[in-house]
Amino acid sequence: MYQEPGETFYFEVRIDKSDSKGNISGTTYIESYGKNYSQKGDFGTINFTGIVSGSKVTIYETSIVKEVRKSSNFYWCIKTCNLTLTKTDTQWKLSGPWSASGGCKPGTITVSKTVEKKTDPVVIKKDSVKTEVVVVKDTIKTKPDPVVIKIDTLENRVVETKDMINVNSRTVTVEVWDHNLIDGDIISLNLNGEWVLESYALQKEKKVITLNLRGGENTLILHAINLGSSPPNTASITISDGTNTKTLVLNSDNGKSEAVKIEVQ
Repeated sequence: MYQEPGETFYFEVRIDKSDSKGNISGTTYIESYGKNYSQKGDFGTINFTGIVSGSKVTIYETSIVKEVRKSSNFYWCIKTCNLTLTKTDTQWKLSGPWSASGGCKPGTITVSKTVEKKTDPVVIKKDSVKTEVVVVKDTIKTKPDPVVIKIDTLENRVVETKDMINVNSRTVTVEVWDHNLIDGDIISLNLNGEWVLESYALQKEKKVITLNLRGGENTLILHAINLGSSPPNTASITISDGTNTKTLVLNSDNGKSEAVKIEVQ
């Protein structure tokens, strides 16, 4: 991976889930070679969602899962990557530009994977009846099996959908805060099975985060880390795509978590 004006990194795309509509999710892995602000051995693992449309692959990084940064002057960019897939008999390659907010300079990404050739069929002939035994080592699936993500429980808690909002953009802004007495509530937010906010102590001031959604239906879950001094754990949440805005209150305790469905039109 290249970043202007001359920084290079080792970069991987790890796809964990995909469906028949072209939605994908997984993690990216980035490691520093030790130039400029970063130090050798610095690395980050970052959640992403994305969409595949023909040869075009768009990746939206959402949140850092794990990182090592030896310098306080350096941070990982949360990137949007607009990539193109090219194929040969021996290699598949994703390449294209990336950009990020927060003062991150843009760059380009190139990742590739070697395609192993299929072994020749082994033919066994017996009594003039020909039987073919074909041994195939499948390294890359051109059409992955559909993956349907349906969240009914999360960490052994029942998930109940409280409300739904329709949005016109894959990128939305979420604000979360404690609208009642500050009683020490600590929450996490889970989007489509991925943690996008972890162990956050609710305040009167609004915590603002940006979420990258997949096409169609998305599920945002409020997960209580504790119950505070006045159970249940309660949070006010506002979701906005810049045009449509919805504010609601979600509750969570040790047995149940409430959720909101976000439908991308």
